[in-house]
Amino acid sequence: MLKSKIVLLFILFFFGVTSFFDVSYANFMDTYGISASGMARGNAMVAVVDDWSSVYYNMSGLGKTRDQEKTPNQLSVGYMYNSTSMDLKISIRTEDVPDTNAFVLGAAFDINQIYKMPDVVSSARFGIGLGILDDLTIANVNDIDVRTHKHLRYGRYISRIAVFTGVGFGFSDDTFGIGLGATILAKGDGQVNLIGVNIAESQKLPGSEVKIDVKPEIAVVLGAYWHINEDIDIGASYRDELVLDIEPLDAHIEIPALNLHMEVGLAVMDFYVPEMYSFGAAYTLDDLTVSFDLEFQNWSGYKVSKLKESFWADKNLSIPAFDDIVVPKVGLLYKISDNLDLLAGYYYRETFVPDEANTGPYNFLDNDTHVLSFGAELTVEPFAGFVHPIKLSFGAVYQSLEDRDVVKDYSYLDHYIDSGLIEEDEREGAMALNPDYSYGGDSFMVSFQATLVW
Repeated sequence: MLKSKIVLLFILFFFGVTSFFDVSYANFMDTYGISASGMARGNAMVAVVDDWSSVYYNMSGLGKTRDQEKTPNQLSVGYMYNSTSMDLKISIRTEDVPDTNAFVLGAAFDINQIYKMPDVVSSARFGIGLGILDDLTIANVNDIDVRTHKHLRYGRYISRIAVFTGVGFGFSDDTFGIGLGATILAKGDGQVNLIGVNIAESQKLPGSEVKIDVKPEIAVVLGAYWHINEDIDIGASYRDELVLDIEPLDAHIEIPALNLHMEVGLAVMDFYVPEMYSFGAAYTLDDLTVSFDLEFQNWSGYKVSKLKESFWADKNLSIPAFDDIVVPKVGLLYKISDNLDLLAGYYYRETFVPDEANTGPYNFLDNDTHVLSFGAELTVEPFAGFVHPIKLSFGAVYQSLEDRDVVKDYSYLDHYIDSGLIEEDEREGAMALNPDYSYGGDSFMVSFQATLVW
């Protein structure tokens, strides 16, 4: 009987504190891109994007229809196939990183065909982009210990639905334009009550009540472009930070046999995406267009719940700070003919996790990454009953993660002992559970996309 009580109390304690630990990031679009043609061009799209994928790359691109004549409307469907292989050299067992395969749906519609805009507006479109895992999972929420070895840009930690939507307007015959939109996640709070928990050998189900209020969490997306002349274009884009935040999620647990009432603070905070600023320029020379982007990612502003912060603060340990990074990107488009474009790109993504972040108890895995891409886009004229052209796009992306070594400094165990988390004679066991290691790997993504234009 005593043993069962101890086991139950341990489970309740574990249930209460594990939700203090999780810090996960991003989504699969931020790791790979949204459209096949955009990924093929190294995602260097801020100055050149003019289709439905503007909702992700630069919302103002929706306000570019001048060169599309009578085909500003688009309906797109695509599929992204991923193969990821991570090499984690460590003496303890770790989980494999699953592949991330997804469907991507996109659309753009001419607002002028619904509501006549003022003459000063030369283009106006509404757009939406939706990415969802191919098993139709809405989100793989991860509420686990931050000491777990986690590849923050791959696998479960980017596996969620992604939604971008907004409007773009062009002015002065599309010489310049602006865009406004949003990307959406969720926030909320709630309460969990477990009443009449029975710790007898024949365990009965307790009475339970769960109340959770979930509301949309919206991050603002802004964009602008300037078509300087027939050869030069520039653009800028901004996206506010976004996070899945269910906090507080208070739990009340009642165990009549022990005359015990427990109040446990819980929180779910996942899929953090940093504030981002992107600037782009493009130059066209005959049939070749070269685009160049600089993307600033504000990882120093990442968020964790106050519960997580206070839990580790009690042990004189803080959640490590991350670095802001700048990601340079370059893309190429070579026009073979009026109906066929060849695409290529490259970008270098520096890690936002500094070396000192993992010398203690934590294990946030992220690498300096080289990304190479190529692809093609073919416009097929109407056939077999279709009355409008169809654009067929293909993109392939290879990401090479540079090898990285982690060397532990076990002085943090002194804080474990002082706080009572472990005993002195458990020091060597704790060291064995968090050894030195190295890691690297690669990831390959192929995307196919068909877009109907009219």
